[in-house]
Amino acid sequence: MTAQALVSRFQALLDALTPTQVASLHGEFMRHADTVPNLLTAKELRPFLEALGDAPTKDELETLITMADAEGNRLLDFEEACSIVALRS
Repeated sequence: MTAQALVSRFQALLDALTPTQVASLHGEFMRHADTVPNLLTAKELRPFLEALGDAPTKDELETLITMADAEGNRLLDFEEACSIVALRS
């Protein structure tokens, strides 16, 4: 599945979030997007997901990054990170 297909597939789940939930998720995203402004690095993805109560393995993280990273630069924007959260929910 391409990154774009992943985002599209889980758009309905993302649209179902309340504005408060989106704001909370965005706040957590921004707290972890330290290295590159407004983007999560592969290294920052684990603590971001852990803060949301998830505990992915190293192999799972690699798979998630490969699936969600539309540009292939190993940097995740908010929409890509939300796709991962929706996938893991």
